[in-house]
Amino acid sequence: MEHNIYMYKIVIHLSKPDKEEKTTKLIWVKESDGIFSVKSAYDSIVETDLEFDESNFNLVWKVWAPSNASALGWRVFLDRIQTKMNLVRRNIPISSCACPWCGIAEETTSHLLFVCPFAWCVWSLILRWLGIFFVLPGESMDHFKQFVNCWSLATKSGLATIWLATVWHLWHGRNAVIFREENLESVGIFEAVKLKSWSWIKACNKNCPHSLSEWFNEPLACLGDM
Repeated sequence: MEHNIYMYKIVIHLSKPDKEEKTTKLIWVKESDGIFSVKSAYDSIVETDLEFDESNFNLVWKVWAPSNASALGWRVFLDRIQTKMNLVRRNIPISSCACPWCGIAEETTSHLLFVCPFAWCVWSLILRWLGIFFVLPGESMDHFKQFVNCWSLATKSGLATIWLATVWHLWHGRNAVIFREENLESVGIFEAVKLKSWSWIKACNKNCPHSLSEWFNEPLACLGDM
C-alpha cells in the first residue's frame, strides 16, 4: 500500500501527452529538460507527504547511539521493520499475525512498539523513571516527537537515545520471544533499557561525567548536565 502511494505521488508529476503529437511520450515536469531523475522524484514525495517530518529523521541520526540503532529508528518511522503484517503485505505466508506480546491484536509496527499493553507498560515504566507523566501517541513519529520534547532542560539527543533504546529492546525482545521462545517481562526490558541507554551515552558522549548509579537514580539530572 505504501509503495503504491509513493508511485502515485511520482505519477502525478508526469504530464499528459499532447493530443496534437503523433507519438506518445511522457515528460517529467519536475525537471526543466523533462527527463526523470531519482533526486527530483524523492523531493516530490517529501513535498507531498504531509506526515514527513525531516526534523525527526535528522535527530534519530544524531543521537548518542550506534548507527544500527539509528537505522532501526529510521525504519520504524517508515514502517519498514518486518512485523507480521508487513510480511503479509509482501505476500509472505505467516501462520499467525497475532502480536507476540498480547496474542490478540495484529502485529503492526504501531501496535508492537507503542500500543500493545505490554509495550505500554514498558513505556510507562520509562516515563515513571524519568519522573514524567503523560499519555504518548500511538504513531511512531508523534510518539518520538512528544517523547524527546517532554522535558525542556534535557538534551533532545539524550531523550532520543532513551527512546531508541526502548524501541531497540522491544523489537529484539519480540524476536527473542518468536524465534527463541523466551519469556520476557516488561520490568526486565525496562531495566535493560536503562543499562543500554547509559552504555550508549557513555560510549558516544565523552562529556558524560555520571556513573551508572547516578543514571539509574536521576536520569534527567544527568541529561541536564550534558
